[in-house]
Amino acid sequence: MRFMQPIIETDRLILREMNSADVDPLLAVLGDPQAMRFYPAPFTRQGVEGWVSRNQERYRQDGFGLWTVVLKETGEVIGDCGPTRQLLEGREEIEIGYHVIPAHHGKGYATEAARACLAWAFANTACDRVISFMGLDNLPSQGVASRVHARFLGPCGERAGIPHCHFGTTREEFAGAPL
Repeated sequence: MRFMQPIIETDRLILREMNSADVDPLLAVLGDPQAMRFYPAPFTRQGVEGWVSRNQERYRQDGFGLWTVVLKETGEVIGDCGPTRQLLEGREEIEIGYHVIPAHHGKGYATEAARACLAWAFANTACDRVISFMGLDNLPSQGVASRVHARFLGPCGERAGIPHCHFGTTREEFAGAPL
């Protein structure tokens, strides 16, 4: 396996492209019934393999996608986070998504990674707005999004039969944000 260069580094995290060695660690979050309780179902190992492949295709096609999140201190894979192109209410958006292994919930890692991805998206794409969307019942994810984005944008339809809401930040709002 080749060494993966970091895309983003924060105080505590490294975000890098996914590779096949990430399947088992990502299964710890994407296959966990508690972590995926706001999704239609937890992923199987095959589902996580497809997840990694889809993101590798996004890297080739868009130059970005969900990245593996690694703790700098230990090298442990703790989840994924990154920008992806999504169609929402008939408009193509850049969306920051995030998943963190339950053992690392409540430590601010999702917020730290998502904030870094928001900055990366505005620095490296021409998008006018970056969003995050999640199920209306997914209060933990809404908490992260409320700390990352400038504002709550309201309900945004359904995904897989689950009502969703979204948060967002415009380029102008981001440029005016305090450091």
